[in-house]
Amino acid sequence: MTNLSFTDQRGQAITEFAIFLPIYLLLIFGLIFFAKAYYIQQQTISAARYAAWQKGDFNTDDNELTEQVKKYFFRRLNADRVEVKPETSSQTYDSMMNEGRGKAGESGGGGLMETAMSALMGVMDTLSNTRGYHVSYDLEVLPFLKPILGDRTKIGAVCHVDKNTWCWNNGIHGFWDALWQMIKSLAGGIADIFS
Repeated sequence: MTNLSFTDQRGQAITEFAIFLPIYLLLIFGLIFFAKAYYIQQQTISAARYAAWQKGDFNTDDNELTEQVKKYFFRRLNADRVEVKPETSSQTYDSMMNEGRGKAGESGGGGLMETAMSALMGVMDTLSNTRGYHVSYDLEVLPFLKPILGDRTKIGAVCHVDKNTWCWNNGIHGFWDALWQMIKSLAGGIADIFS
């Protein structure tokens, strides 16, 4: 009959703990990192919406708007890593089309269609009173995630707001009114040609 002592079981528990401790630490720090990344993603979305709304409704200066975004949305984080920049609808469309291609400007499957859509977005920006902002945060990656994600990763969001969709002031009556005025003047020009 074999008699197992208490010290043998104790050694087994320490060995199991030593084997699984790195795995547990990896899970805990990974969860903390991805929770922080999710928080930053939500903050960038809210900050982009705020910036577009402020610019569209109050015509706030870009430098003042950048300071407000840093103060209101990123005061718990390193505000020096925040980038706020104005962006047109056509720039957003171009970046969305080039996102999955590796290099910006690399031609894809529907080149003519993409060019036409980008031009249409540019016309829409000109006709309407669209204000858009791209807000991004440069997040430093934890050392054990660097082989997967690289040294840093940018988390960003873009929001575009057409001031005319909710505002009826300063003589601006919306995109459709501006389009109708353009069609009427074009029709008047064509009528002058034939008369």
